[in-house]
Amino acid sequence: MKNILLVINDIDFFLSHRKKIGLAALSKNYRFVICAPKKESSISLKELGFDYVEIPLSRGGKNIFKEFKSFFKLLLIIKRINPNLMHLVTIKPVIYGGIISKLLGNIPILVAFPGLGHLYTSNDFYSKLLSKLINLIYKFIFSNPNHRIIFHNKSDANKIIGEAKINPKKCTYTYGSGVDLEEYEFSSMENFSKIKFLFASRLLKDKGVHDFFKAAEILNKDSQNNFRFIIAGDIDKENPSSISLQELQKWISSGIIEYVPYTKNIKKILREIHVAVLPSYREGMPKILLEASSIGRPLITTTAPGCNECVKQDFNGLKIEAGDFKELSKKMWQLGSNKKKMIKFGVNSRKLAEERYSEKKVIEKHLELYEYLN
Repeated sequence: MKNILLVINDIDFFLSHRKKIGLAALSKNYRFVICAPKKESSISLKELGFDYVEIPLSRGGKNIFKEFKSFFKLLLIIKRINPNLMHLVTIKPVIYGGIISKLLGNIPILVAFPGLGHLYTSNDFYSKLLSKLINLIYKFIFSNPNHRIIFHNKSDANKIIGEAKINPKKCTYTYGSGVDLEEYEFSSMENFSKIKFLFASRLLKDKGVHDFFKAAEILNKDSQNNFRFIIAGDIDKENPSSISLQELQKWISSGIIEYVPYTKNIKKILREIHVAVLPSYREGMPKILLEASSIGRPLITTTAPGCNECVKQDFNGLKIEAGDFKELSKKMWQLGSNKKKMIKFGVNSRKLAEERYSEKKVIEKHLELYEYLN
């Protein structure tokens, strides 16, 4: 039996985005081992048939001694498991696992870039310097002849290919992890007495949560509109872009937004809202927009990488420049005040989902790459 070792920095991210890929691998008689920091949800991995190995891998940690400890811990895990293939997801697993794969004789690696992250969205000196260093590391990692890379949008691909001098023939594209078109079946919009706008994501500045609130603040001043503004998601303490608990409480107290903590049953919320809004500054491929499309909801997002691919302007939604909350408020008013357009865009969103976002296609692509690299 061949071993696949998937290294990821968050078990919940695996369960929400890649669980079905892992289950498909199990059905093909692979041994599928997940290496990630421990969480309560790690118990469910064994119930699903996966093997699990804990690693102390902090997503936002910058303590050099702890990072070296994580690196050597991962090195020992890889030597012990002796995988036929490593599937590396997000920056730290890619860097640590990629370097180790080279040191141990070019172990085959499948690298997934869900997005380029905070380092590539920030303009501060530290982030720019570190991103240049990371690009040099990528050059070393991808000198391993036994690799393939999955990108979720062409902008991210072009940036990494250009800066790290990667062979484009080694790259594959998928629309994120796709969406189950049957689970997220089309649902017609109802009850237009109150138009509900939803922001659903981690509560990060990079995701545009501040812009969503500021736009809601502007629209809320007009007592004649019939809009409601819902924010669903959690604070991410390990991400420097996260809002604070105090800020969130202030927003809730203002009465402008309704807050829903992170829920696994996002389908129920999507069926009840009218417009999904994600004014993000950069994404890999935002799963919430794929899910909203599949259910048949119009979208408002930005022209930023990852988001841009989810909307055909004036077909299934509207786009703005990232950071322009005033324009965002205008687009929200424009769409929220036009019932016919909301319905039309929602139907078109579903059409787009059926054409592009099938989860089955994403799973098949992964199995194909697993087989190729083994």
